[in-house]
Amino acid sequence: MDPTSARLRIDGQNAPLTASPKVLDATDFTHRPSPPFTPGNHSYSIEIRDTLGNIVTDSGSFLTPTFPTLSPADKATTVNTTKAGFGWQLFQNHFPSYAATSLAHAESILAGTALNEFGEPIVPTDNNADPAKVGIAAGPGVQEGMVVKFQITTRLNLSQIGGELNGNFTPDDPMPGVPGTFDSDDGISAEFISFVELPVGLITMGVACDDGFRMRAGSVGSRGGGLLVGQSEVPTNTTFKFVVQQAGTYGFRTTYYESTGAAHFEWFSVKSDGSRVLLNDTGNGGYRTYAEGTAPSGLFSLSIARLGGVVEITWTEPGTVLQRSTDLVGWTDILSAVSPHRPVTPPGTSAFYRLKK
Repeated sequence: MDPTSARLRIDGQNAPLTASPKVLDATDFTHRPSPPFTPGNHSYSIEIRDTLGNIVTDSGSFLTPTFPTLSPADKATTVNTTKAGFGWQLFQNHFPSYAATSLAHAESILAGTALNEFGEPIVPTDNNADPAKVGIAAGPGVQEGMVVKFQITTRLNLSQIGGELNGNFTPDDPMPGVPGTFDSDDGISAEFISFVELPVGLITMGVACDDGFRMRAGSVGSRGGGLLVGQSEVPTNTTFKFVVQQAGTYGFRTTYYESTGAAHFEWFSVKSDGSRVLLNDTGNGGYRTYAEGTAPSGLFSLSIARLGGVVEITWTEPGTVLQRSTDLVGWTDILSAVSPHRPVTPPGTSAFYRLKK
């Protein structure tokens, strides 16, 4: 076999190959796509010759599974590289009406839209988190709206009691802000904000926590925005996968809650050899993280108007495809459409439009 003659085509396009040194009678070839393959079916063809010019070919197809995908539009727009680590902001109150029992309840508490047992909106003074309980944080906490905010410059391996042996990495670090001013460590609703440097490709991350968590990435500049990458409503030690189309720094917003009993949280990634490493543990191959930055908001607008007898459709969300339908059942991509788009609709007909991402 002549290794220099090897050719690979995927979806009709030439794909670069890397040949390994020959072992006995075998030579391995590797192709690593960048960006990763899009989800769905793909075709391939292989061609190789021997030193006498004889040719061997093969062809077939393969399926790429669907994973949550971060696109270049999801990258952080700014990152403060002088602020390593994570933003940790929390609300703590052990009374039943303030102790979250679900992710939805925790998010409403953090947003200040939850109600107490009297049906009244909660207020910042209901937060008993103690700014002086520094724990693993870089310094005292600061009250900002409904939450007390800390910066954690090391790693997220937290427990309500420092030195406990929870999860995959022990001993645990003390959780900033708890016990609260009423000496209780129950009723925690918290949020982690971080900007993570990620390579291109399939990423495996994981969370071990008690009680639940919800992790979003990308367009997390507004609460509730972004791509859902991992979630559990109950205590867990789980991993999840997502795809990064372009290397860069991406924002992550994670909701965490604990009602009563144990309280701990750790955030890690899984390396190619299967071992686990905490984020920001760069000495052991962990992804580098920053506590401050600006992520896309995840908010967008879509409008339609008639201007001088011409219909015009405008939108602000990048990375979307405009679709058209005449019956709200079948939809057709208008791949060439950019905002503003002026569709041509024959007189007497109607059409419907939507955005797909």
